[in-house]
Amino acid sequence: MSPFIRTMTCIGTLAAALAAVPAHAHALTHEDIYGESIPANQPVDRTVTIQPGERAVYVEHGDTVKFVLQTVSGEQSFSWRFDGVPDSDRIRLSELSPGAGSAGNVWVQVETESDSGE
Repeated sequence: MSPFIRTMTCIGTLAAALAAVPAHAHALTHEDIYGESIPANQPVDRTVTIQPGERAVYVEHGDTVKFVLQTVSGEQSFSWRFDGVPDSDRIRLSELSPGAGSAGNVWVQVETESDSGE
C-alpha cells in the first residue's frame, strides 16, 4: 500500500471515529465552567458574608467559599468550590445557588494566579 493511500485511510478512519462521538459529549456543564456546590458539612477556605447592597466579591480559582447572605428574613448560606475552567472569571452569585436569588445583583469575580500577577 502506498504512503498516500495509507495516509488517506488513516484520515478517513479518524474522521469516521470523530463523527460517531455524540455532540453532547463535548459540551461543558455549568459545574465544568464555574465549579461545584459543596455540602454544608465540608471544610471551606473562607467565609464571605454578603450584605444588602453588596455588588461584587472576589475569590481565588481553586478556593472553596461559604457564602452567607444577610436578608431581611435572616441568613441563608451555601458553599461553592471554584475549580471550573480558569477563564470563567465572573458569574452572578444567584447563578451558583437557587437560594441566592436575593443576591441577584452580586457578581463573583474569580481571580487566577495570572490575574494577581504571581
